[in-house]
Amino acid sequence: MGYRSDVGGVFSVDDWLGGEPETQEKRNLTIAKYKEMIGLIKLSKFYELMQQAEVDRNGIGWKAGGFYFKAENWKWYPDYDVVEAWNELWESMQEVEGISGYFCRVGEEVNDIDQESFGDEPDWDAFQPYTGMNCDVDREVFGKGDIDEEIETQKENKTTQSSSASHAHATQA
Repeated sequence: MGYRSDVGGVFSVDDWLGGEPETQEKRNLTIAKYKEMIGLIKLSKFYELMQQAEVDRNGIGWKAGGFYFKAENWKWYPDYDVVEAWNELWESMQEVEGISGYFCRVGEEVNDIDQESFGDEPDWDAFQPYTGMNCDVDREVFGKGDIDEEIETQKENKTTQSSSASHAHATQA
């Protein structure tokens, strides 16, 4: 089965996340930078591999000056094709002025969280890493209170049932 991780990454155009640019010239430069980023990503091996991946809770997408990718329960090993392709894209995007990046990987082990970023304005809000816990116990188990109360209640119920049964038996005779 292997060790699994949840991963997420984002590349974004600086100045885009901060709101509307002040001037038309700045707006045009920001849009041009976004188009440049889109072109670089769409030409990458990572983009090609992600287009081929089965999309369930995993995928890639575009939103407001950013490129986002998310994968849950993946084997994120350095020698896997998609990981190598991501790392190549990550390195190449760091060379582009005006682009920021944020990457996060959360492994199966407690506190196995890796985060990386570059640029002036990484989108830290895109992913919130945490380690969690799943519980296979039914919800009705919780909130029952003290076990002594439950035992006393069971004893009282048995006593009540016994005396009711004795009373019913006596009445029938």
